[in-house]
Amino acid sequence: PPELPDADAILNPKQLPEESPYRSLAGVGIAYILAICLAQELGQLKGLTQQLLELFTLGTIADLAPLTGINRRWLKRGLGLLPQSQLAGVQALIEITGVKDDQKSLKPEDIGFRLGPRINAIGRLSDPQIVIELLTTTAPEVALERAMQCEEVNQRRQQLCADIEQDAIAFIEDTGLDWEQKRVLVIVQPNWHHGVIGIVASRLVERYGVPVFIGTYEDNDQQHIRGSARGITEFNIFEALEFCKDLLGKYGGHKAAGGFSLPADNLSAFEESLSRFAHQSLKPEHLKPLLAIDASLEFSEITSNFYQQLDLLHPCGISNRDPVFWSANVQILEQRVVGKGHIKLTLNQDNQPVTIQAIAWRWGEYFPLPKRVDIAYKLREHHWEGNTTIELELVGVRLPVVTSKVTSTSTTKKAEFYYNQRRYTCSFWESLNELRIRNPEGKVLAIQKGQRIGLLGTKREDAKEVNVTKPPYYPLIKAATRALGLS
Repeated sequence: PPELPDADAILNPKQLPEESPYRSLAGVGIAYILAICLAQELGQLKGLTQQLLELFTLGTIADLAPLTGINRRWLKRGLGLLPQSQLAGVQALIEITGVKDDQKSLKPEDIGFRLGPRINAIGRLSDPQIVIELLTTTAPEVALERAMQCEEVNQRRQQLCADIEQDAIAFIEDTGLDWEQKRVLVIVQPNWHHGVIGIVASRLVERYGVPVFIGTYEDNDQQHIRGSARGITEFNIFEALEFCKDLLGKYGGHKAAGGFSLPADNLSAFEESLSRFAHQSLKPEHLKPLLAIDASLEFSEITSNFYQQLDLLHPCGISNRDPVFWSANVQILEQRVVGKGHIKLTLNQDNQPVTIQAIAWRWGEYFPLPKRVDIAYKLREHHWEGNTTIELELVGVRLPVVTSKVTSTSTTKKAEFYYNQRRYTCSFWESLNELRIRNPEGKVLAIQKGQRIGLLGTKREDAKEVNVTKPPYYPLIKAATRALGLS
């Protein structure tokens, strides 16, 4: 706030300078520092340091806090402690979720997708006392019982999320919400459980590529709305809520996520205000953006040694993302739907003996994928029956930009390729110094090397002249020459 309240102490990392490594702390980080300092002051720190760091690690990742600054430093230590946790409740969670306790260190995704959701599900749908007992008991049998309760509630949470997600998608697509023009998606419906709508917001962000503010009514009269928000990289959720604060009751959060409440009468104004903020901070190209790729890899380069070097960059997560790689013209040898709508794949690249396993989380609605694709992915370790392998976690696919099969004679070289999801054939006639490209409809573009004007038509005598230095011809010619190995 503009004026700080009178207080003996204000524990808020946002009051720190921008460059402070402590500025990225979430609430659990503040609690961790306070607990350490109090225990130290009282001479009671012995035996608490590791347990408190484990709780800090769980909470920081589960709360989607940035993995930068002091968070990153402490998390690296905390993730190494969790496989042999001193907390009976954490040991029980690791057991029921199948996270391998023989790992040297857990990954943020082990918490973000396995341990964390089971803890959070209780706060969303049940009695928080269950989690308090889970994380404070020293009795293994009590810890296991509470962990099983977490598992049961989490399964109910998963079903609720699936139902609300389907309702939301149907509403968005049936009503034609113009989220692309508004650059933000705001959706409020009755009878949704406010405890899980934040998870649904994350899934809608994945689907539509825009910031999502989702809410439900807190009362039968539909006078008060309670909501959650999730953003994209270029959009700051907390700043957006600050921009709309005059319309809100309570609000809070950070760059990636937040929560809010408001009177239902303010909903239209809230949506308009969010759209104004979005137009200030987002450009059209930020919506449904192309993936940011870090490097190209051949499958033969994906080795345990390479992964160990990559692992030095961890922990990765919010504000410190995993490297994303891509491989071209990959062949899908096998694919099947597993679990709750995931696709498991076996992949191969031409002229390489290496096959590699991949997983595409929640891609079941896109099954089956085309037989040949360019893929974008992260690398991850897969532990199974005592064996550890490297597999791909797919984050994007497209039809191959160029997939060529080249044949040649003494005077002619031929190839086929894909461009803009269409199949073309092409040939280069050395005796004529001429490139010919045939589209799926049978039209041929003929260009002599070094000329700006080409011929387009089904027959040369009826063909029209076109300027091949302009779209759409120039990029098509570049794709053809790459397929033929001429560039």
